[in-house]
Amino acid sequence: MAQTKPLEHQPAPQVLLRNKITHHAPLGIPVIDESIWKTLVTMERSGRPGALQTILSLYLSDSRRLLLEIRKAIYTRDVSRLNAEAYQLKSASAQVGALAAAHHSGEIERLAREEQLDVATNLLEPLEQSVEMACRIFEGTLRAKAA
Repeated sequence: MAQTKPLEHQPAPQVLLRNKITHHAPLGIPVIDESIWKTLVTMERSGRPGALQTILSLYLSDSRRLLLEIRKAIYTRDVSRLNAEAYQLKSASAQVGALAAAHHSGEIERLAREEQLDVATNLLEPLEQSVEMACRIFEGTLRAKAA
């Protein structure tokens, strides 16, 4: 089994990838919430080894799958499905501290409830960008942890 570096010596995700990606999504919303990140790291240190890796790995797969489902729901004009998928992505993003992704998916969820699919379509690109930025940070975190 590969040795991992202790998390207490690992900086927050933005510091890990300082030169590789921006810290804020296009609206100026932080990509990652530092307080949630610290909570996740604390969980790892408090006797739950592998918790951070499990949580981040799940987010990486689920968020990208949910993005595809959101896109399909918009293009098929399925308001109910759009609401459900956007809600799931909002919740998952909030749990890992992906603030910008949680914000954008929350807006799409609201627009789905209001049946404003044309407006929701305009938020797809910012949502995809914010999820991708968070995923890159989390992938970097997992690589650094495994090194």
